[in-house]
Amino acid sequence: MNPGNAPPRFFATGEAQDFRQLVEEYQHRVFRLVASVLGPYSDAEAEDVTQEVFLQVHAKAAVFRQEMNFGTWIYAIARNRAIDRRRQARFRLPHVAADALQTAVGEDDADRRLLIAQCLEALPEIYRTLLYMYYWQGASVEEISEYTGLVPGTVKSYLARGRQRVEAMLRANKDRT
Repeated sequence: MNPGNAPPRFFATGEAQDFRQLVEEYQHRVFRLVASVLGPYSDAEAEDVTQEVFLQVHAKAAVFRQEMNFGTWIYAIARNRAIDRRRQARFRLPHVAADALQTAVGEDDADRRLLIAQCLEALPEIYRTLLYMYYWQGASVEEISEYTGLVPGTVKSYLARGRQRVEAMLRANKDRT
């Protein structure tokens, strides 16, 4: 394991086995962050983006400043790659209009899950990402803080705001049905 904030050994040696160790150490956390940005049902795409992140880390090894916190650096790369992929998806995937939230939904659990997913998709990216990480992936506030670079108090605040927005959308939908 990488002690503290020291850069992984790979940056000193450039050896393949050290890069493999770096990947093994960080792949789960990078995947978790990427999947939270991309949202549910995107595991295959999250795997692709995770691989892209490690390719970028390898390619940019020469420009990594040793005094930097490696975790902060790789999580920023992961988050940015995932956001880019999500933006590209807007052109490839059908967009769920805000009006879709206003359609009548029965009491069926599948319908409710779909409505909640639509509400989450309507949120600003930061709220959506944090809610996915916390509720669907079980990340702690401290883990989310590490992945995003936000202080824990801000993470808690954004989680509360995200929940409030989803609750408001669900109430508005219920009032219309």
